Amino acid sequence: MKNKLLTTLLLANLGLGLAETSAHWTSSRPDGHAPIGVMADHQHAKGDWMASYRYMFMEMNGIPESSPTYTMHPTYMDMEMHMLGAMYAPSDNLTLMLMANHIENDMGMSNGSTMHSKDWGDLTLSGLFDIKSWDEETLFGTIGLGIPTGSIDEKNAMGAQLPYGMQTGSGTWDLKPGINYLGQTEEYSWGAQLNATIRLGDNDHGYSLGDNLFATGWAAKKLNDNLSISARLTAQFLGSIDGTDENITMMMANMSAPNDATNSGGEIYSAGVGLNYLFANGHRLALEYTKPFDHNLNGFQMEPDNIWTLGWQYAW
Repeated sequence: MKNKLLTTLLLANLGLGLAETSAHWTSSRPDGHAPIGVMADHQHAKGDWMASYRYMFMEMNGIPESSPTYTMHPTYMDMEMHMLGAMYAPSDNLTLMLMANHIENDMGMSNGSTMHSKDWGDLTLSGLFDIKSWDEETLFGTIGLGIPTGSIDEKNAMGAQLPYGMQTGSGTWDLKPGINYLGQTEEYSWGAQLNATIRLGDNDHGYSLGDNLFATGWAAKKLNDNLSISARLTAQFLGSIDGTDENITMMMANMSAPNDATNSGGEIYSAGVGLNYLFANGHRLALEYTKPFDHNLNGFQMEPDNIWTLGWQYAW
């Protein structure tokens, strides 16, 4: 799968570089940034800094019917994520980005019990570099490294290991390559992003989360000098967990679907709408609502539902 991901990224790089138009692309307008749910969507000029904060809330539906193998199943899961970002451009051709996040998970079970985890997630350090620019369009690549600062040791009140989806980190070093395309006219902007997460080995508990491929495309309309609206489509291709957590026993895996590594991976397709507001002093506020409309998940998994993302950005 790793080779397929890298090949897809290379083909996207070649395919996106075919168009040409004729006015200078700029990020200094409300639709000059992607919808707030998209990360690493733009570059900066030499010496520029940007700080950002995002709050994301995601609801997941429970598993209404479970295999006779499992004696209990999840009824819901909520995830809250606080994301902090910083960007700095040491040159016009390179922008550095650091992303950190704090995650809080809550899961209800069919036997009336609840699970809770709360900790920092993995750090991501990335470089955004020029590939090619036209007048109204730009193409740039990203290469990132996921640093395993998140927890894979979250436990319940009785000291038992929590399921894979309740952990806040991957436990592995991850390679994160990507490709980005942006276009713009006087009233409209559009973009596409393709990126991957490739796990570089197993973690200390003897497993690795699946490799992932994420593709998204959006279009936005500038309503005035301060406000824009956007629409976005997203496809996620999620690899299955490789191996099993040494702290999750066979009995635990047979009791509950989230403890069984075979219930992982699949495809999720989503649509979203958003607002971006640019203040005169350079501060930005943005909101996006996303909802999956189709999926194909392996085994018995909770289905993602409503996703809200609220964010603030400021460059200087």
